Amino acid sequence: MKFKRHLKIEEGMKPFFNIALMNLVLLMLMFLVFNSRASGRSGVAIELPSLLTSSMLGFTHREIVVTNDNEIYWDNTKITGAQLKSLLAKVAFRKESILIKADTRASLGTLVEIWDFARKEGVAQVYIATD
Repeated sequence: MKFKRHLKIEEGMKPFFNIALMNLVLLMLMFLVFNSRASGRSGVAIELPSLLTSSMLGFTHREIVVTNDNEIYWDNTKITGAQLKSLLAKVAFRKESILIKADTRASLGTLVEIWDFARKEGVAQVYIATD
């Protein structure tokens, strides 16, 4: 009885290794895409105030940025109060939360006005970002 001495096991396993490698690459790509969305910075330069206690924010939120000149930005676009009301109505309909990122030199009146608009339009959760 003769046995084959040069039997290559790897040839039959190559498709499985390729599938595993492809799954690993796709998982890493998905992680990078979702991770960058969750921790993205806005294009407007502001200085956040510091706070000792703060609560964690969920993934489904929209950001409003208030500069030191009390200008309001939504997705890096300067908006007016009327535009803000219509955008907040859409956010309330989608049941998303609002994150207000305001510069330390921004007016408290502007923050309260944005917060009031959000509550009147029906936004359930409004957060203020701190550093």
